[in-house]
Amino acid sequence: MTRIYIVRHCQAIGNVKHWFQGIIDSEITDCGAKQLDCLAARFATIPFDAIYSSPLQRARLTAEAVDRTLRLPIQIDDELREINGGILEGLPYAEIYRRYPEVERTWNDEPYRFDPPGGESMRKVYDRAGRLLDRVLRANPGKTVVLCSHGTLIRNLFCRVMELPLERINEIPFSNNTAVSLLEFDESGRCNIVFRNDD
Repeated sequence: MTRIYIVRHCQAIGNVKHWFQGIIDSEITDCGAKQLDCLAARFATIPFDAIYSSPLQRARLTAEAVDRTLRLPIQIDDELREINGGILEGLPYAEIYRRYPEVERTWNDEPYRFDPPGGESMRKVYDRAGRLLDRVLRANPGKTVVLCSHGTLIRNLFCRVMELPLERINEIPFSNNTAVSLLEFDESGRCNIVFRNDD
């Protein structure tokens, strides 16, 4: 049995300011720092064998909190990064709604079609989520692993493990900041979702 904990990053400025923060490396908030202390306490008694993180600091700091007790080497993995919003990066959502109403409609209503100019399509995120999952499972058979990532990437991971087509991604809600999910995979690769979005 291979176990994978999936952790969304702590609260960052973009979450509070309602920006499309995507690949912007925004600072964490005071609330985010408190969330990390709670997360560290939660994982103090959870053994794991490997930990991976997105390169963005809000995820890296989250991985460091998870890892405070065990102090394993954190493996930075670019495939755990958030979606690249292209022209939307750093814009307040209110401005996106005003300037790019069709892009906004797609993001909310048909995210499987989301493909912002200068950015990354949801299809590409779905594909790299699948690659990431396959690679982590191959590298860690029978082990317990932690992945620290972002809301959109995590939605796509759940799409994959639930064997849903990308067109059904709106059935999967965003995880909360520092929420934890646990997946178990048997030797055949079949996944059991033990719990999801537990904060």
